[in-house]
Amino acid sequence: MTQKSIYAVKVQPIVTGTIGIVTGPAFTVEVEANDLAQAERRAIRRAVANAVSYNERNQYAVGNGDIPERSESSNDYRAIAARLTSTDEAPIRAASTPVEPAAPKKVLVTVDITALLLTALSES
Repeated sequence: MTQKSIYAVKVQPIVTGTIGIVTGPAFTVEVEANDLAQAERRAIRRAVANAVSYNERNQYAVGNGDIPERSESSNDYRAIAARLTSTDEAPIRAASTPVEPAAPKKVLVTVDITALLLTALSES
């Protein structure tokens, strides 16, 4: 039987929409896991569970459009870094999809120019 360790996993929300991929500020989730890959999966599940709880607690404000609803889909989150927190010799590595960490309260927008031009040309 393997011993589980505590991992700090940095998770980032992502949304793919008509204007491209939009990322939100990253946040850290601590999870217990056997290895880094399992920690990343558990952190994403925890992020989804936290989003469900947040949406339930704030359903009136979300319904009125006062605050945005948080995504409840695991496809809308990615682990960008993970590290072992229980020892000083902890392995630190980027997640399987390395990205630049987003600055707090800033949004990175990417646009598919070809698709945008094709859409504009087809409408004219």
